[in-house]
Amino acid sequence: MKNKWFLFGLVLSVAINVGVFGSAGYRFIKKSSAANCAEKNSGSSFERFAKDVGLSLTQAQEFDALRKSFEPQTSRIRDSLKEKRTRLVDKLMEPDANLEKLMAEVNEIESLQAELQKLAVDQMLKEKALLTLDQQKKFFSLISNRLCPEGRHPIGEIPSMAGREEGGCLK
Repeated sequence: MKNKWFLFGLVLSVAINVGVFGSAGYRFIKKSSAANCAEKNSGSSFERFAKDVGLSLTQAQEFDALRKSFEPQTSRIRDSLKEKRTRLVDKLMEPDANLEKLMAEVNEIESLQAELQKLAVDQMLKEKALLTLDQQKKFFSLISNRLCPEGRHPIGEIPSMAGREEGGCLK
């Protein structure tokens, strides 16, 4: 009878250990695969962009220079936007919130957003000028996916590309 209890305890112990080690192994594998995935995607968004568009080293350097000159311009506007949005929320929370004052804040925010969009469009035109025709298609596909979610912009042949050769030059 003692032998049966010993055998039962041994089997139970082995079963519990298999469960614990199996669970630990499973968690280790999950963490390991998540770390590998993160490591693969650890490149900067610019590096992924450069790879997706197929930039040469020279093009990547030119893009980087453009980006470095663009960021300070937009940083000032983004800071102002943050400040104005905070001020708008503060005015909204006032017990005697005044619609006229709120609309003045909204107009200032709209003006800054328009300024930011104009700078962004100018930047995209500068970047476009550095690209070949094929790269421009990839570039605008990425932009379309970002700005027109859910495929609302049917990007096919880009109208301005018609009649141009590979380098983006007119035939």
